[in-house]
Amino acid sequence: MAQAQMLLGLEQTYAQKLLQIAEEKTKCKIWTRNKYNDIVNLMTKEPSKEDKTPAYYYLLTKYEILQCGDIQKIIRKRSSSDDDIKYYACLEDMYNIVYKIHIATGHGGRDKMIKEANRKYANVSTEAVELFKELCEECPLKKRKIASKGLVVKPIVSKEFNSRGQMDLVDMQSLSFDDFKYIMVYQDHMTKFVVLRPLKSKRAAEVAMQILDIFLLFGAPNILQSDNGAEFTASIISQLKDLWPECKIVHGKPRHPQSQGSVERANADIKDMTITWMRDNGVKDWPVGIKFVQFQKIQSYHSGIKRTPYKAMFGVEAKVGLTTSSLPDEIISLLNTEDDLKDITNTGFRDNEEGMDINDINIPIDSDDITCIVCQKPASNAHSCSNCTSTVHVICGKANGEEGYGTSVLCFLCTNEQEIQTERTNATMCTEKQAERMINRSNKVLEEADIGCNVLIPIPHVDRGKGDTKNIMAIVHQKTEKGYRLATKHGILLGSYTRTQFEVADSLFLVPSDVCTENFISLRRAVKSDSICEGQGFLKCGCCGKNRCETNRCACRKAGQECNSRCHPNLVCKNK
Repeated sequence: MAQAQMLLGLEQTYAQKLLQIAEEKTKCKIWTRNKYNDIVNLMTKEPSKEDKTPAYYYLLTKYEILQCGDIQKIIRKRSSSDDDIKYYACLEDMYNIVYKIHIATGHGGRDKMIKEANRKYANVSTEAVELFKELCEECPLKKRKIASKGLVVKPIVSKEFNSRGQMDLVDMQSLSFDDFKYIMVYQDHMTKFVVLRPLKSKRAAEVAMQILDIFLLFGAPNILQSDNGAEFTASIISQLKDLWPECKIVHGKPRHPQSQGSVERANADIKDMTITWMRDNGVKDWPVGIKFVQFQKIQSYHSGIKRTPYKAMFGVEAKVGLTTSSLPDEIISLLNTEDDLKDITNTGFRDNEEGMDINDINIPIDSDDITCIVCQKPASNAHSCSNCTSTVHVICGKANGEEGYGTSVLCFLCTNEQEIQTERTNATMCTEKQAERMINRSNKVLEEADIGCNVLIPIPHVDRGKGDTKNIMAIVHQKTEKGYRLATKHGILLGSYTRTQFEVADSLFLVPSDVCTENFISLRRAVKSDSICEGQGFLKCGCCGKNRCETNRCACRKAGQECNSRCHPNLVCKNK
């Protein structure tokens, strides 16, 4: 009940602030429900002389009404019925719409949410997205710590799919579930398409089996790269050679910052999205959660290639049932059977991505009753593809050489292949432009924090568990010559903090009455008090020399855990 009231309060706050923004900006097309209904009534009824004002004719030039059963929706004016349908949402529905988009993108950033919203809606503005992110309490908690100053090295740009495959392991030992302790991340460097697999160990044999499963699906890359060291990558390639003798792969440079930064950034996003998925669903089963995270990752807009990894891979956007069609959400919630879908599609809706009538999915390709839309021949008399010479089983157009038609006819597979190649070429061009921008990027100048403002403190790895957030929320309690004294819900943090050790939050999530100022508390204890997974579970050993982590003198072996990348530089460790 308390959570429902809090969500209702957030929705009201969001609506009030968004209405204020809409009133300040005359070009912001966000109407209240009453105003929305007035526009619908004005455009659907027979107008009187008093109604025929310049504003009325302006509405006719910018919008149109789409009838779907008993529901009427305002959509953007289309030049033809083949154009995509973009809905206008009213103020009262905006919060739920942006919330669904935010969850679908895995608590994604502004650009990802705007790209997702623009697929179906015409008035989900940047202000609406940024306002929602300010009110989302999970987003600041998973925000990364302040980046250090300096120029970024130029990354390597791959110009061909499967030319370079990058892999990395995410250590989840402190949050193991059903004996799974690691997440294997494999990414194609060019398309940014990622595949996630849960692992019970990081031994080369187990990793090689998972890599083999991916390679037999997509093909093996020329270069397999990992930042876990040349020995680790070479062991995996050796295992693959035994399982797949005709496959030849070389390994890339270990810890090569010019090309490994892409998968490292993907790792950070995957960690954040996995933790957020666990917190949103209230479960610890991350081996199942990473399946949803993988789909969220590949169908979300990537700022580097300027498209989704799914589209760069397959040439089309990912579909999620009818939710990615042109049908409004109110209609989709009422559909239960195929007959219901047929009744709705008779109103003339068209698919948002392909420009194809939804009714076409029920048309048999060999029907003599269906004719080509250009040459008027029966569809059974299909044309031949000019590329692969196969029969074109679609309502296509006149074949090459026929009167009135001068271009070639391509089958669906050749057309799709052409579209995929175009998307990948454009993705490569965008990656090259991103590389140029990264070289010239500079960090923002830090500003002084005032008493009472909310701040985000990055939590070191040794002070938090895998299921905990990257930051903890606090307020500035006091300013001294030595630095800032920060207070959390559980007490004042020990020691003083400099300005470079925290970041000012965009909104006030905490007020002075929410924090405890009666006692002092360490950062690790504050994190544990806020944790859903019993806090810090990180273990590290410093074994070296003859021991090789083979005895219980090794802290990791004694605790039944395998050594991780932060333990020691000894490559002959027997506990990996």
